Amino acid sequence: GGVSRLLIGSVAERTLREAKHAVLTVHEDGGSLPIRRIVVPVDVAHSDLEGLPRAEKLRADLDAELDFVYVFRDPQRLPIVTWKHLPSVKPAEFYDHARKRARENLEALVAERIAVGPRHHFHAIMGVPHDEIVRHAAETKADLILMSTHGRTGLAHTFLGSVAERVVRSAPCPVWTFHREPREESA
Repeated sequence: GGVSRLLIGSVAERTLREAKHAVLTVHEDGGSLPIRRIVVPVDVAHSDLEGLPRAEKLRADLDAELDFVYVFRDPQRLPIVTWKHLPSVKPAEFYDHARKRARENLEALVAERIAVGPRHHFHAIMGVPHDEIVRHAAETKADLILMSTHGRTGLAHTFLGSVAERVVRSAPCPVWTFHREPREESA
């Protein structure tokens, strides 16, 4: 029921934030075996590369396909971009160009860390990250989502939420999360 789901969800979410190691979250209905398609969300804006070698090793071990997914926000929703600033550009052309550039950036970022081949697929999707990751996993019948999480707690978590937690809540398949290593601040 609702209370049971709330408690289980709360425990899973707390575990995601506090765990020192990777966490595999599987809903009651379980996942499918064998694992043939793995969705790997990549945060291009933050050069989120830590999971790429892990994803590639898993892909090779399982002989699976990897779907690298980058979800970017609608550029029109950014305060600095309005159609009046781009009078000669049609909205469809603008969005096509934005998707193309996002996909190129995703491919380049992934290629910096792993050898890319025919079992690697790249998807740049405009929208809200957790919604689009879950939608892509459902549409492609993914068997696993492998993603990093910041592991924020306190006010940062309260205000920012967690894409990983939202994905875990509604994913159509198991989700394997791991914390990003803290970055050293440059002086």
